[in-house]
Amino acid sequence: FPKTMLFDYEKDFHMMNNIADEKPEIVKKGVELLEVWHKNMMQDKSTKIDPMETVLKEGGPFHTRGIIKYYLNRLKESGRGDMVKDILDRKELYD
Repeated sequence: FPKTMLFDYEKDFHMMNNIADEKPEIVKKGVELLEVWHKNMMQDKSTKIDPMETVLKEGGPFHTRGIIKYYLNRLKESGRGDMVKDILDRKELYD
């Protein structure tokens, strides 16, 4: 995968067209928001858990929650079946 990806979810529901290079201002703003969020989360003295661990415990990436079987089928149907094994080998919880 490219290091940075950006999709227009309303026009490209299946996230097939990476528009990160076309919209650098949105990418920059997104990175800034993530950096602020991460900094704030890591400064929270009530927990020593990395925010990414929290996301994984919540069920992994939002776009696959509860629909991993359909997502994997979509990857296969759209010519990206080679990604399925890598996804299944990850330790995230998807369902």
